[in-house]
Amino acid sequence: MFGRQQWKTLAGLTIVASLAVLGSPAVATSAKAAPVVKAVIQRNLNITFSPATFKHGLVAIRITNLSTQTHRFLIGGVASTWVSPHRTVTVKVTFKKKATYLATLSDCGYLSLCVGGNPDIGPTGYVKVT
Repeated sequence: MFGRQQWKTLAGLTIVASLAVLGSPAVATSAKAAPVVKAVIQRNLNITFSPATFKHGLVAIRITNLSTQTHRFLIGGVASTWVSPHRTVTVKVTFKKKATYLATLSDCGYLSLCVGGNPDIGPTGYVKVT
């Protein structure tokens, strides 16, 4: 059992902890969450985007692989981790310039090593950054 002095100490600590939490100033954050762009690796290995046009700056690209092979998505010099079939990964990319960007599957290479897509240019998709 607690003695009278221990109860006073416990009550004092509880009040101090409560004031510390309640009295803490809120930290304002000016950083916005990066907009999310969905990229889908289709079964035929074409890459589609939604939205197909977005503003330059930091963007989170959520990549879904609908194909039957594991792939590595590449855009703007940034590669994703390996995306297994029917899985999704997210990669953050900073688009510094307004342009049309080409997305590819870096594991497929030129004259596509992957099944599907255009064998002359490999699996690709385009997105417009304004």
